[in-house]
Amino acid sequence: MTLLETFRKLDLFTKVESRNQSSTTQGGLVSIIVSILIFLVCFYEFSDFYTYKEKYQFFVDEALVRDMAINFDITVNTDCKSLRFDIFDNTGSHNNIKANVKKESVSAYISNPGLRNANTDINKGLSTNKKGEDHIHDIINLSGRKKKEKKVPRHLANSPKTACRFYGTVVASKVKGSMYFSHVGSGIIKLMGGNISLPTYYFPNLTLAANFSHTIDELSFGPLYPSLVNPLDNTFQISQKGGEEFGYYVNIIPTIYTGIGGTTLPTNQYAVHQHFASEGPSHTLPGILFNYDIEPIRVEVTEVRIPFMKFLVRLCSMIGGIFVTTGLMLRIVDVLFSKTKNSNYQRVQTTQLLPEDFSYGNVKHHN
Repeated sequence: MTLLETFRKLDLFTKVESRNQSSTTQGGLVSIIVSILIFLVCFYEFSDFYTYKEKYQFFVDEALVRDMAINFDITVNTDCKSLRFDIFDNTGSHNNIKANVKKESVSAYISNPGLRNANTDINKGLSTNKKGEDHIHDIINLSGRKKKEKKVPRHLANSPKTACRFYGTVVASKVKGSMYFSHVGSGIIKLMGGNISLPTYYFPNLTLAANFSHTIDELSFGPLYPSLVNPLDNTFQISQKGGEEFGYYVNIIPTIYTGIGGTTLPTNQYAVHQHFASEGPSHTLPGILFNYDIEPIRVEVTEVRIPFMKFLVRLCSMIGGIFVTTGLMLRIVDVLFSKTKNSNYQRVQTTQLLPEDFSYGNVKHHN
């Protein structure tokens, strides 16, 4: 006898020999059902094991960072000579940063199929703009890629350049502040000793005639990751009659993403609330206003997966539980069936012991 044959015959659990077993249709059906159930459980567990999960933790933001980068690429449907851009914050500082922001005359278009109306679906969080690829490792991998160059549709290549594109990165104080796109017939006034800055207008008729329809191709805070899609990226707003104010109120939340391999990505998420006012009220200030505020908390999003040993133990316990539960149920059914069968058998035997001409209390005698 070889070692392999000896090993095969070695069994710590007693088993009934096959010649003493009886196969039934019910038993085969139960075996098929149990096999299908085990397959479904295994499929679910493997899918769950290979699915990445996100763990969110919230902390008080203790980072001593004085400055914050603001990245934007915004096209306004008014010629560059008629527009100005200002940024000011709650510290009272106001900087006209024309020299740090690039202006480019472009053709006006808002019919690009890739654009979304800013009135809908703007608070989806940071993403890759690709279905099924919004996991943390996808975001981290895509953060290093360059964004494709903005292309003007062919039918607008030779059209008049009546719009103005503002793009660049501005480094501002990391405090509450505002960015404002307005007409050249406006200026900035300071109230309460310079602590509050508000736009005012020298030539109201010019500002009311301005068209502030606009597209936002990029608006992000902190390090620039061109390929990642923020809530206001690729959105547009249309001015119906001129002189409207488009207000965006942005709440910035510092966020750190940590991938499954330990790679980190520091960035900033934000949520947006909108305000729209048409011409008429005295407080309406035609233009495009971005009010931003930094939340005092920090969010850490970590990508996690079930440990392999935990997955293995859970899978084995579930499969074993199915076998044990099925065996217990079959045993209970078998016991109940056996009792019913024995009761019927005894009743039949008792009936067969009584002759046709014999009954209790009525005995016939034969000569």
